[in-house]
Amino acid sequence: MAIVVTLLIAFILSNAPEHEVLFFIIMILIYTSAFLLHLKFVVGKTEWKVDNEGVTITWIKKIPFANYKDLHLPWTHIKNIQRRVSRREHSINIFLSNGAVIKYYHNEMVRKDDVEDFLNTIDYYCE
Repeated sequence: MAIVVTLLIAFILSNAPEHEVLFFIIMILIYTSAFLLHLKFVVGKTEWKVDNEGVTITWIKKIPFANYKDLHLPWTHIKNIQRRVSRREHSINIFLSNGAVIKYYHNEMVRKDDVEDFLNTIDYYCE
């Protein structure tokens, strides 16, 4: 959406070189707004606790319009935990013994945290 609006404004102002500064300011406002809206409506925050009993996932900041609940998964219900690490994102897939799969994504774009310690702990318990 932000790209469409930016291109529309660029098309309107393209014949007027004196509006280059205005165009630049509008572009910055559009992209900043899109980023902040993404953080507000798409990004949730969870706290994970891993111990001998299982994995507990508590929602600290829920995703708006989604009905996610806190979750406790005993190790007897967890068949496998698979993780994929890319340059900027971690994907954590929890395969349950009933065949269901729970997927979580961690993006390091906004804040650094102790995700590496968490992933090492998961590896320890899954061995």
